[in-house]
Amino acid sequence: MSDSNEQNEIDHLWQSAWRRWPEENFQAAIDDFTRIIELDPEHTLVWNGRGLALHNLKRFEEALEAYTRATELDPKDAKAWHNRGDALEKLTTRTRSKPILVRLNLIRNTSTPGAISDLF
Repeated sequence: MSDSNEQNEIDHLWQSAWRRWPEENFQAAIDDFTRIIELDPEHTLVWNGRGLALHNLKRFEEALEAYTRATELDPKDAKAWHNRGDALEKLTTRTRSKPILVRLNLIRNTSTPGAISDLF
C-alpha cells in the first residue's frame, strides 16, 4: 500500500471511530483504532482514543495500557495523562470495593435477620 493510500485509510478509520461515539458503538471504535495502530503504532492520539473507547466499556485495565502507551509516545500529552490517572483511579476503586461487594452478596444471600451483623 502506498503512503498516500495508507494515510487515506488512517484518515477514514479515524473519522469512522469518532462517528461511532453518538451511537455508543465503542467496540467498533476500538476495532477502528486498533487497525490504525497496526498501520501507525506511533500515533499518540489513536492510543488515547482507543483508551477512551475501552474506558467507556469499563475495560479499565486495557484502557490504562492504551493511555500508558500514549504517554510513552508523548510525555507532554496532558489529556492522556489525565485519562491514565482516571483509569488507574477506577481500577484502584474497584480493587478496594471488591471485599465490600463480596459482603453485599453474602448479605443478599442471607435470610437470617441477625446474620448481617455477624459479617462485620
